[in-house]
Amino acid sequence: MTDGRILWVTGGKTHDWLSISGISFSIKRGKLLKLSSGWKPYGGGYQTPRYRTSGDLVVLSGLMRNSSGKWGHVATLPKSAAPKDSLVFNINHHEGTARLNITKDGKVYWGAGAKKYAWISLDGVKYLRNPKTRLKTIGGWKGYGGGYPEPTATRIGDMVYLSVVI
Repeated sequence: MTDGRILWVTGGKTHDWLSISGISFSIKRGKLLKLSSGWKPYGGGYQTPRYRTSGDLVVLSGLMRNSSGKWGHVATLPKSAAPKDSLVFNINHHEGTARLNITKDGKVYWGAGAKKYAWISLDGVKYLRNPKTRLKTIGGWKGYGGGYPEPTATRIGDMVYLSVVI
């Protein structure tokens, strides 16, 4: 929330704990994301879809709703925020998850998975535009191929960012 509160809104309550590990966000608003036809900001006090850059790091945020019933192309990032290679992300969709694809030309697509509700959350999507060091894979694992980048790790200060589809 804009006042610093962290709220549990929905989901399972079978345990008496909630993990907030791994959550990160920008404290600056960023720039408005260009939404595709049929997609609109969700409203109701939720963050308008935005992107923020900090050096090579790109962070997406916000909630958008599907007003057309068509999935697929949902938004477009400017070239300055597009990844070097196409990327795949796992995103929240209420009790399910969905796949979000971002292509090297900046197009953002709903790729597969849950679409029970007419919205997509972009929170948690972050990547480096130009990852640096190729990871050595073991145990038969290898990069997925097909236009997706090789597994990489990039260190910035004391943080390490992985980018991989294996």
